[in-house]
Amino acid sequence: MIPHPPKRPLLWSDWVYDLQEITIAINVAIYIVGGAVRDAYLHRPIKDIDLTTSGSARDLARQIANHFKGDVFVMDAERDVARVLIDTPTGKLNIDVAGFRGTTLLADLQDRDFTINAIVVDLKGDLTQVIDPLNGEGDLINKRLRLCAPTALSNDPLRVLRGIRQSVQLSFRLAPETLTEIRLQAPRLIYTSGERIRDEFFKILALSRPTSALRIADKIGVLPLIVPEIPASREAVLLLVDKLNTLFSALSFTRSDNTAANFEFGMLVMQLDRYRVALNQRMDTHYPEQRNHRAVLMLAALLYQADESSQRLEDLRLSNAERHVISTVIAHQDHPIFREPLTPLAIHRFWYPLDQTGVDVCLFATARYLMLQHTELKQDQWLLWVQRLRTLFEAYFERYEQVVRPPMLVDGHQLKLALQLKSGKIIGQLLTAIREAQAQGLITTSDEAMLLARSYLEDHR
Repeated sequence: MIPHPPKRPLLWSDWVYDLQEITIAINVAIYIVGGAVRDAYLHRPIKDIDLTTSGSARDLARQIANHFKGDVFVMDAERDVARVLIDTPTGKLNIDVAGFRGTTLLADLQDRDFTINAIVVDLKGDLTQVIDPLNGEGDLINKRLRLCAPTALSNDPLRVLRGIRQSVQLSFRLAPETLTEIRLQAPRLIYTSGERIRDEFFKILALSRPTSALRIADKIGVLPLIVPEIPASREAVLLLVDKLNTLFSALSFTRSDNTAANFEFGMLVMQLDRYRVALNQRMDTHYPEQRNHRAVLMLAALLYQADESSQRLEDLRLSNAERHVISTVIAHQDHPIFREPLTPLAIHRFWYPLDQTGVDVCLFATARYLMLQHTELKQDQWLLWVQRLRTLFEAYFERYEQVVRPPMLVDGHQLKLALQLKSGKIIGQLLTAIREAQAQGLITTSDEAMLLARSYLEDHR
């Protein structure tokens, strides 16, 4: 338990030194632990940090929050766990603070999941030195994921998912005894709360290579426990996830030259580049607990063949907004707009009810098209699909008020007064007829709207 220099230097963000400065005077032991130390060792960006303390975690969290003008949330009062949220120019920073798991620091580390997450640094001491009683550094060097204790998974079965995620995220292999224990404990995952499963599963779906993690989860027997609706033949589903993920990567700001040179996505990149900012803004949408939009669409891919997905969305405790996106995408994945002539009216009728969710439908349908064609993809047909996609996006992103949602020329009250009508379905029908005529460029003024309404009534008497 004696601090010593690691075999490679730790790289800390500047804000960690600021944190050290304000905690030195606090009269309790405070250690950085978990993923932050691991990432400092691996020279990965540090976005969140976990602290463990011999004192009161809630008191320490309040002191940190007061200094940085952040917010404090008590995550688990019984186990003395609190979270500090701090706004920074690059986004929110999470600092999780917990009291020792046990009476000593060693007991705390032995109660954690994997040895690479059980290396600690004394926040009030030398940030260049580590305390590593379980040889987590050796596992980092050997790129190995190993349990801190034989009971680590039985104590918390959610660590099964965490092990799968971290092995893919870090490109580490699971130690043989760890893999054996994961297989053994996987069925006990069903006794974990839906919220905890959801949060860890969404981290898997948000990985840069989600398909790799999903394949491991499937081989271990975890995937059907979380998504029972997934068909016995998984290949089409996993291929859809892969195509969707590659599509997002091709449209992202971090795409590689290889992606742009790829036949499937090169033309897509070129044709849709002008909408790249808008598409990425949509993909950067976040939901409660920082679940991201990309992961929501990945879940839709896993459920795309399900006859009924509402129960799964309820079990995973998803927000109404997430449920809406998933159910809408699944319902419209084979929308006629992807086959019929792209007339102004057809384009309007696609976008008007769907609005921004229509963007998700377009991307999802494109990934589905690539999945269905796969090795049979024909260049001429793919180019036509990409051109169709560009036409749809051009209408939404460049001519929204002309084609998608034209400003109202008259409202229902004006129609009732001018045409001596009572409230009822006819008012909605008239407003729809006027709006659709606007979208086609047939009318542009309120007088023309009234003339159209009168003509509509004549034709429907």
